[in-house]
Amino acid sequence: MKYLLCLAGFAVVAAKDLPNLFKSKKPRELAIYAAIFLLVLVFAFLVLGNGNMTSTIQIIQSFYRDILHLSFKKA
Repeated sequence: MKYLLCLAGFAVVAAKDLPNLFKSKKPRELAIYAAIFLLVLVFAFLVLGNGNMTSTIQIIQSFYRDILHLSFKKA
């Protein structure tokens, strides 16, 4: 039931936002909106299902440390 309520909420938001995006005829903006929208929907389902999620701070730190090879040292 909680998944259906979540989907209904996301459907309401999409129904309000998507017509304006289609009218503006900006495919890049629509693609970015859709990607972020789907990512947030997945996160919402994980939270509803008590899924094991890594902290976003840890993801950002690993990105800086492992991919960009940056380190922050305490002063």
